[in-house]
Amino acid sequence: MNRWTTGLVMMVCCVCSAAAGPRLELLRASYFGTAENDDLQSACAGPDGTVYLAGNVGTTVENLPGGIEVMRLGKAAATPRCGRGLVVRLDADGSNVLACAEFGKGLVSVTTVQWGKQGVYVAGYADEALEQILKDVPGLIKTYPLRKQVEAIKAGKWIVAPSET
Repeated sequence: MNRWTTGLVMMVCCVCSAAAGPRLELLRASYFGTAENDDLQSACAGPDGTVYLAGNVGTTVENLPGGIEVMRLGKAAATPRCGRGLVVRLDADGSNVLACAEFGKGLVSVTTVQWGKQGVYVAGYADEALEQILKDVPGLIKTYPLRKQVEAIKAGKWIVAPSET
């Protein structure tokens, strides 16, 4: 997708709220993105009606409306294998950016955002460099669950699962 498509997709995502009923009503249309190739992957609404957008941007997000500071998570990966993941929180009618978090280049390709009872869940593909950023964050997986298996495969060895021994 290019930046214009991203703006169009965002407009569609902000078209209605849960209370809009069967007929869709345009609430807000706006452009949001960088000058590079961006892609919007997912959107959801929080219990207070705020809108969460998740996707990837081609370059660093700058100069957000209202002076919102972008929370930068990590530095660029030494050998980027993923995108530059982004999560944005908008107010209920989509008129204001409330918060924005961006991962360093090559750390994460964000594919999904979902609201749950304990907060917002973000999923996607990650580079192993993400582990260092998340290692001290409570409630998250500290390492890849299959790390030993992945390392063995990279080394040309096979590990038999405990249930197969």
